[in-house]
Amino acid sequence: MTEHVSYSIDEIVRLSVTLALILSRQGAPYASERVEDRLKIFLNEIIAAVPKPQSRPRQVPAIPVERSILHHAIISLEDGQPYKTLYSHLSSLGLTPKAYRKKWDLPRDYPMAAPAERARLRTLRECCGQFPCRRRRRRRHCHRDG
Repeated sequence: MTEHVSYSIDEIVRLSVTLALILSRQGAPYASERVEDRLKIFLNEIIAAVPKPQSRPRQVPAIPVERSILHHAIISLEDGQPYKTLYSHLSSLGLTPKAYRKKWDLPRDYPMAAPAERARLRTLRECCGQFPCRRRRRRRHCHRDG
């Protein structure tokens, strides 16, 4: 019977290459069955040494996705808190909008801002330009000026 010895990954690779070279030589003085047995042991060691993917338990959102979009707020599925926009909240968690959508299996068109906030910003862009109130001198006529 063969004794089971534990090998490191580096040793397994080095010995596997050595055995492959021995097998590739013609007229090798070693018995082929013994080399095959050793190769099987090394391959089993490699398979055992490969880390198994850990299946994480599926996270449950703080609230149902259907109830996360309100008119004046969008509720984070991470912590259940309402926000006007999720961009700064997600960046504080180390997430991008794309990663957030992927994490919670949300559609591509899932909003990252509340509908009222998007409408407010759209109105502001229409009357004041793309970047409102950056330079007061160049500010166009705004709907709030009268």
